[in-house]
Amino acid sequence: MSYLEGDNEQDLQTKKPSYEELLSELSQLKAELFAERHKRKVVEQELKELKQLSFSMQTHIEAEEEYIANKLIKRLTELKEEKERLAVQIEQEEEYLTNNLQQKLEQLRREKVNIENQLEQEQEFIVNRLQRQLDELRVEKQQLEKKVEELSRQATPSLTPTRCNSSSARDSDDCPHLSLSPTLTQVRQRLESNELR
Repeated sequence: MSYLEGDNEQDLQTKKPSYEELLSELSQLKAELFAERHKRKVVEQELKELKQLSFSMQTHIEAEEEYIANKLIKRLTELKEEKERLAVQIEQEEEYLTNNLQQKLEQLRREKVNIENQLEQEQEFIVNRLQRQLDELRVEKQQLEKKVEELSRQATPSLTPTRCNSSSARDSDDCPHLSLSPTLTQVRQRLESNELR
């Protein structure tokens, strides 16, 4: 056991680094440590920036989503209000058209009744006028017929076989029965014209 320990101590003494080597190794380790710390700081800074960027992007996305959602809600509200307004407007227009058509229909009915009444009055007036004219014509005809009968009775005694001797006696003053003929002819013509009416 002592023999082995002696060998180990000898090996350690033979392998023991020098002071310069230790300083060099220490400096190298410090440099590596500094580099690792710097690298770590850089990575931590990048991670911090990435976290900030991620947070900023997340905040921006949430704000954008909220803006879009609010905009859509506002648009939906406007569309709903517009729909309700149009529905009310259409209902009012339909009611107005219905009332307007109803008023026009009532006006047409009144005009129809007025026209029918006016036509009835005009027809009645025409019938009454024609009836009066017919009655007047009948009375006038009867009067003319009586006049013809009277003229005929008055003319009968003067109608003798005696003729006017001379051809110059064709005037009504020279020949009495000739003076009656125009009067009777005029009466007959008047009767005929009255009947034609």
